[in-house]
Amino acid sequence: MPAEPPTSPDEAERAAPSRRLPLPARLVALYLLLHPLAEALAWRSGQAFLNLLPDQRRGWIIYGLAAPFTGWLVWRGHRRARFALYIFMTLEAWRSFGGQSFHLARPWSLAAAVLIVLLFQLPALQRAYPSIERDRYKRLFR
Repeated sequence: MPAEPPTSPDEAERAAPSRRLPLPARLVALYLLLHPLAEALAWRSGQAFLNLLPDQRRGWIIYGLAAPFTGWLVWRGHRRARFALYIFMTLEAWRSFGGQSFHLARPWSLAAAVLIVLLFQLPALQRAYPSIERDRYKRLFR
């Protein structure tokens, strides 16, 4: 007896054959997954690196939880990874500006965030991580 087709998008994602992610996506995922280690090194050394500031405790929430979670989504090729990455990189870009005066305090951090967002505009990455809206409108008009 033939297997029944998946009924939900999550089942379809699990039933789909594993696909190989493009190298830039794997590098971005590794960059995000290693953020907790980089945060620990910044804290231990007392030296700032990109947006990893040793004197701010909220960095552990951002770089200890949010960054690895986003990296995990990108690594798995999850259908919401692109959206999560855009949200996280927007946060990175925002944090690169200094407090109330809104001056550019960490330009390399801003450059890294912009580069990653631009990287996800490549055709190979757009195929690997399709837009959320496109999928939603396809379901509406079937």
